[in-house]
Amino acid sequence: MLFYASRILPLIWVSLVWALYCSVLGGALEAANSTSQECAIVAAQQLLESCAYSAAEDREDAFRKIMARSYTSCVERKAQNDTENMQGVQIMVPATLFTAYYRLAESYEERYNVNVDVVPVDVDQLMQEAVFEFSNKLSNMHDAWVLYLDSYYQLERLSALLDLTNFTAQSDAPGYSGVPANWNDIPAAFKRTSYSYDMGSSYIANGTAVPKLVSIPLDGSVPLMYYRRDSLAAVNASVPRTWSEVLHVAQLVNKTDFNNDGEVEFALCFKPDPDCTYASALGMVLAPYLQYKGTAQGVMLKPEDLTPLFDTDGARAAMRLFSQLLQYHMPLVARGGECTEGYSATAFPAGDCLLAFGWGEIFKAAELGTSSGPSYVKDRYGVAPLPGSERVYDREKLVMADCTAELCTMGLNGQPEEIRLQQDNSTAFVNRATYMPYSGLVGLVGAPVSAERQRVAFDFLTYLSNANLELALANDSYVVPYRTSAMDPARIPEFVAAGYDANNTLSYLTTVNATINHPNLAPGPIIPRVEAIRALMATAAVNLSRGIDAADVLVIMQQQVEEQVINYKSSASATSWLADLRSAYWSFTGYKPQASNGTGEGGGGSSGVDMPAVSLAVPVVSAVVVVLLSTVYEFKKHRQHRSLFGKVQAPGPYEDTTLLVTDIQDSTALWEMLPSSVMDRAIKEHHMCLRKLLLKHSGYESATEGDSFLLAFHCPEDALLFSMEAQVALLECAWPPELLDCEVCRPHYVVHNDTDKRASLLADGADAAGGLMALPRANSGLSNKSTSEDTSSPQASNMLGSPGSEVNTFITACQASWKEATATTPNNVLIFRGLRVRMGMHTGIYNDADVASNKAAARTQYSGEILQYGKSVSDAAAGGMILLSEATYRRLPMERLWDKAMVMHVGEYKLKDDLPVLPLYQVTGRRLMGRLGYLSGMRYKEQLSRGVFAAPLGAVAMAYLGIVGVPTLLAWDEGVTREGLALLHACVAEAVHKWGGYLVAAGDEQIHVVFSAAADAVLWALSVHQSLMELEWPEALLDHELAEELVVGDVVVFRGLRVKSGVDVGHAVGEVNALTGRICYRGKVVSRAARVMQSASSNQVLASGEAWSSALSASAATLQLRGVVGDRLGPFKLRGVADRVDMVQIRLQRQDVAGAEGWAQDL
Repeated sequence: MLFYASRILPLIWVSLVWALYCSVLGGALEAANSTSQECAIVAAQQLLESCAYSAAEDREDAFRKIMARSYTSCVERKAQNDTENMQGVQIMVPATLFTAYYRLAESYEERYNVNVDVVPVDVDQLMQEAVFEFSNKLSNMHDAWVLYLDSYYQLERLSALLDLTNFTAQSDAPGYSGVPANWNDIPAAFKRTSYSYDMGSSYIANGTAVPKLVSIPLDGSVPLMYYRRDSLAAVNASVPRTWSEVLHVAQLVNKTDFNNDGEVEFALCFKPDPDCTYASALGMVLAPYLQYKGTAQGVMLKPEDLTPLFDTDGARAAMRLFSQLLQYHMPLVARGGECTEGYSATAFPAGDCLLAFGWGEIFKAAELGTSSGPSYVKDRYGVAPLPGSERVYDREKLVMADCTAELCTMGLNGQPEEIRLQQDNSTAFVNRATYMPYSGLVGLVGAPVSAERQRVAFDFLTYLSNANLELALANDSYVVPYRTSAMDPARIPEFVAAGYDANNTLSYLTTVNATINHPNLAPGPIIPRVEAIRALMATAAVNLSRGIDAADVLVIMQQQVEEQVINYKSSASATSWLADLRSAYWSFTGYKPQASNGTGEGGGGSSGVDMPAVSLAVPVVSAVVVVLLSTVYEFKKHRQHRSLFGKVQAPGPYEDTTLLVTDIQDSTALWEMLPSSVMDRAIKEHHMCLRKLLLKHSGYESATEGDSFLLAFHCPEDALLFSMEAQVALLECAWPPELLDCEVCRPHYVVHNDTDKRASLLADGADAAGGLMALPRANSGLSNKSTSEDTSSPQASNMLGSPGSEVNTFITACQASWKEATATTPNNVLIFRGLRVRMGMHTGIYNDADVASNKAAARTQYSGEILQYGKSVSDAAAGGMILLSEATYRRLPMERLWDKAMVMHVGEYKLKDDLPVLPLYQVTGRRLMGRLGYLSGMRYKEQLSRGVFAAPLGAVAMAYLGIVGVPTLLAWDEGVTREGLALLHACVAEAVHKWGGYLVAAGDEQIHVVFSAAADAVLWALSVHQSLMELEWPEALLDHELAEELVVGDVVVFRGLRVKSGVDVGHAVGEVNALTGRICYRGKVVSRAARVMQSASSNQVLASGEAWSSALSASAATLQLRGVVGDRLGPFKLRGVADRVDMVQIRLQRQDVAGAEGWAQDL
């Protein structure tokens, strides 16, 4: 008994310590990485075996020695093993930088022999994805992220971010074998935004927090003003130095045709933020009115008591001026990709606005051009600091005051700046305060991942940072020079060689340096909940653009900042929250309260925070890092939806519950062809394979019906990962030789085809079909990108869809990208071997009665909609195919699965008479990409829309249909408008299917469709226009002026929602969009077609001259029979398009062709 007590008492003591540790730290265990957990288990085991201690030691000393020795030794062994066996490090990056970062990943791998996978995600989804991964504590999360951040708070409170202090110090130390950070090469202003100031109760003597280094700057950019020199000279104006002068100049130049292209230009354009808001634009105007005594004074909050400064005379003056500026601004229409790649992002380089305010990508686009063409302004523009203000809000007197040499000491270059205002020639001093909420992209390393993966992720991020000059010179990234070495004027010859102008580049570099070293710079602030402040600023900008009075906007904003930021925590923790927030704000701005003079500017200061020197800290292993074996075991099993004894628990009636149904293709025929003993062995092998993987992915076997499995999963991601791994594992089963002799089960190899079939396909259509998009190699680290090969034939667009030409689609690309091979062919890929298993799944149980326990079978069984849909989707699949219902697809975290799976929308189908039309998605794992072109067809009653496999590739006809006045109609009556839009979309979809088009996207205001022939695109547009006037529109909608019926003579000219269409032809690059599963297209033809549509009037169909010529050359007789004619309107200048475009109006002239009166019904 004494022996037992001596062995178990230390265990009980450790259990109590661990319980206390968990209660204090909450979810810290879940954030611990796998190495820590495994090594803690080893240490616990060794503790139980080594409880004896000498008389000279007390229990605690002995305990610490045993734990430290065991834990440290295990970690070292694990680190060595991880290095030897580590899979590719996963770095999530903005999709817009994927090409450049992928190139650098390849060079990094070649140089350091370490595999790094860059995973592209849309810019506006990056933060959400990172928060999702950490919130759900995923075991397979990414190792690092590259994203824009205005605050680290969301990730800090999830224990997500690794402190990079030690890594940075190590990398710059002599003898380091990895990539040096070269930390001293990064200017202090950009370093500032790499620190987190959310330190809770970790204060230094004066109450400010000690910041923690959590990111590596990967782009450094500051807001500047870009102006047209020729436009200012034309109105005898000089470069504006204050925002009031900007307003004056805007009034002079607005809606003037300085480009001599027949269209007037906008006076102003603010570059939208990456999240497509104008929060920064508002901040640019606000800052110089509120901050005039250095960075430590702060813009948004009074530093001494954190009172928001929005409901002040200074903010009201700034916002009223901002409202006036918006009257001369281009429309605030940024949404989605529009804010980074669309017209609002390229207006200044295209010459369509005269004064632009934004980050360095404007400079780069003005020098190197955009995807829409070369820069119009390259020899016509200049760069200057952001304007300031001649008036400021005097915080001591609480009134607006004119600047004086004593009050506004920080003008241009940080010195008093006296000017004569252009609007009235009066003398004034200027206060400059450049608002810089963030500096650009930063790289973050995940705290929960293993130490070795952290090191590689950090090394790669510093590799990207050191490649600043290379990225700045390249035209496939928007990264600008930000490192001191890259901004050295001695580098200008390299910029000139890359296509930059020497004088413009010198001006840009000089202005950036002056801005980041200005003593009144207004950065961030990067403090907890600043994201809420910026969201409120974005809302305020929208409200001001709609004419709402600035005073009303700011009163609400003041209240909301107090509620959402200052008083964010409940009363029980309010004191601690305010102390933490104050310490973070003081630390970031450099405010020093001990020097306060009662005005709120205590400490003054110019450069702000004194960042801690990067130093190497030695980690100390605490004795309480023990995890008892039973505790960790229970924790892991709970996370995998298993009981304490490892049994998978049946999923219940939840929205994520997913039913996966499997079935074997041609099983009945195989049973007839082969002896029962052979099929019994094959079925047994099949069952063993699936059941082995089922446990790994926490799946639940609900039933088997013959050779079909009904499997339930707690979430669709588990079901998807299981199905992809199962398709690969089935290839490797020990199938009976007799089975493999059957044609349907015989091994089938392919090899990636770089030349023969693709070359012959392109040769057959070189003058007719143009390019072909090819799938990447299965082992390439590429995402679901496709490339386009342009034959550069001048006749390509004219011969689009011509007789004898071969139409290229996604399926022909799949077939051309892989050719059949044998087992001995080098680099072959096995795509079929043995039984071919179809898999289909559906997600969501909303009726408790659909989940029941069968006591006789001792299993949980599923019925109702999930079973009906799951079986139907599975029945539609071919052998070796994985199909998903839309309900499953919508619940998948596609950004996280991008590098593992290609998910494709394959169309809308009627599977059975008693089921509605179902959109279906097909999944293929990276290993089996070569299988796509060799799968059998799907089984269904009717297909109602085409999927990605029918999407035209190469030379295409691009069509856009615009819907006029939707925002106005939604504001009038959203219910009626939505009803009308539903009718319109159904009509359009039916016409798309009839005319062989591929529906890319259908939104409230425009619809994007692609065709393989220009004539089909034209006829589709005319058909839609005609059909819409015959729809049964809601009577209430027809009463509105934007939808009322208009009859001229006996002809109905307008009826229902107003639409307009545009068609163009050309070559487009495409990819499978992870968020939609559809092909999205890129290239000049995309933007040109959109601009053609935007140029049309209501009920007008316009086409480019190339599109009309292509339609005539391929289908002249058909068009003549349909009574389709084209009126050439001549060349037009389209916004964002460098060259003038010949425009043709397409219309019907039924009287031209005898007997064609009924053509509309024939379309």
